[in-house]
Amino acid sequence: MIKKLLITYFVIQITILAQVAYVPVDDEIYSYLDRMNTLNIIENYNSFEIPKTRKEVKKYLINILDKVEKLDFVDQNKFSDFLAEFEVDLISTQSV
Repeated sequence: MIKKLLITYFVIQITILAQVAYVPVDDEIYSYLDRMNTLNIIENYNSFEIPKTRKEVKKYLINILDKVEKLDFVDQNKFSDFLAEFEVDLISTQSV
């Protein structure tokens, strides 16, 4: 009995840890990424494929970071806000 409970516990823990974090559909990041795609700052962004994972959004933000000097003042400010929102994801990438 204890063996079954332990196995069940570990399966549940692995399942919980393995879940992918999605960005909510109503998040502002989607309209911002769509705008960045329109301005040719990022490529291969499909606004019809949402929700996106935090990992996918992180990749787009890294691409924008390389071209941030091309953005106007408002877009740079929004970009700073999104960097703050996704900071944990970005830092985890840099440490790997």
